[in-house]
Amino acid sequence: MHGEEHDSIKTELIYVSGYISHMRNDDKTYYLACPTDTCKKKVMEESTGWRCENCNRTYSHCVPTYMLSAKIADLSDNFFVNFYRNEGTSIMGMTAEKLKDLKDEGDI
Repeated sequence: MHGEEHDSIKTELIYVSGYISHMRNDDKTYYLACPTDTCKKKVMEESTGWRCENCNRTYSHCVPTYMLSAKIADLSDNFFVNFYRNEGTSIMGMTAEKLKDLKDEGDI
């Protein structure tokens, strides 16, 4: 880039008033993620722990992380939106770790 030449990026903020009309409820509500705060990629279970291909490391634990898919609707239309991590916790009213514990115990 020369001098003050920059790509023009326009950002718009839009407020939407609607409701969640449907939420996917299956095994893909959350995934098991790398415990590193800067990563959070999906991990795979191995005999020695949880393997993160992104970090190229194996950890003794992983972090359940929300990956919610919800249909948002208003009077005019509807569309699907994905909610991750903190937004998922706000919508569900519990952490993904708590949801995993409840599922593992057979309570839901």
